[in-house]
Amino acid sequence: MYDSVIKVEQVKNSLSGDYAPIKFSDLTEGEKQILRTVTEKGGYATCDFPDSFGKFVNRVREHKGRQEGTMVFLKRDNTYYGLYVEMTDQGISYT
Repeated sequence: MYDSVIKVEQVKNSLSGDYAPIKFSDLTEGEKQILRTVTEKGGYATCDFPDSFGKFVNRVREHKGRQEGTMVFLKRDNTYYGLYVEMTDQGISYT
């Protein structure tokens, strides 16, 4: 069992409301590597998370603090991915 996970909760072609997505192009190479797995395979889970995992989780926390709601979206190409993010059993982004 993994204690930290990032997975896709929703996939959309457009966003409404006050959601401003995290842009895939703005991520570090380490974050991109993890988020490629998330968007292509549906998720990424680990017990011993790499530094880039922690950096992305902090990015999600900061991003969530600047908007209303509990969901954070990632924009990759022209697709929006609603993310479920949990780190050491603490939910950070969810529907």
